[in-house]
Amino acid sequence: MKEYKRFYETMRLIALTVFPLLVRLRVSGVHNVPNDGPVILVSNHLNWTDIPLIGLKVRRRTHFMAKAELFQKAPSKWLWIGLGAFPVRRGEPDRQAIKQAEEVLKAGQVLVIFPEGTRSKTRVMREGLPGAALIALRSGAPVVPIGIYGSERFKLWRLWPFRTPITITYGTPFTLSREGRKGHSDLQSQLNVMMQRIAELLPPQYQGKYALSEGGAEPPALAVPAQQAPPAESETAQADTPAVDASSANRNPVE
Repeated sequence: MKEYKRFYETMRLIALTVFPLLVRLRVSGVHNVPNDGPVILVSNHLNWTDIPLIGLKVRRRTHFMAKAELFQKAPSKWLWIGLGAFPVRRGEPDRQAIKQAEEVLKAGQVLVIFPEGTRSKTRVMREGLPGAALIALRSGAPVVPIGIYGSERFKLWRLWPFRTPITITYGTPFTLSREGRKGHSDLQSQLNVMMQRIAELLPPQYQGKYALSEGGAEPPALAVPAQQAPPAESETAQADTPAVDASSANRNPVE
């Protein structure tokens, strides 16, 4: 995957300048993102702004899947590629997208996945798609769960001082382990673990079916804590400084 590092860094600097005018961002746990090596960031999804905001405080380039339609015309295509995106076809199996995701991880880079596959219009977590668990299992990469909320209320015209408050929490890294299990039911169990790790970082009203109070305690044998990354920066930052189903690839984070 070709990198456009200068373009990416330029756009990141622009985002660091613009977003403080639009949102009041509270970030915690960003030190949980490893400073190097492959890592998968998995998050719930509420708004298109989730994509740039998740990577805003991460001091590494992030990559994510976007619907194939965005890559059909040259200006849009090169913009998304420059931002670290790669195409995925919705509504059908897309082995190329899965291969590209695995190549990102093999290259020791950061992959962002929204396991719900699309934005939740009710703020409650949607049922996850097993693709994220499949990629995590096949790659063996550590997974950092992310909970984001408040972005569902974001409006472009809410400028200072009416900025939208948004909270992003990066959880403790973990890796998935099959523990001898095989088949679709095991993959679903792995996905449930992943979704519950995300839900733990959200207020109860966002958790939906993954709320632990509803009996969703994770099977401990399916998740193994990953080696803790050294702190990269302060745990809490204010914005004043500012998924895909791998087996069917039928939905994606950018719409």
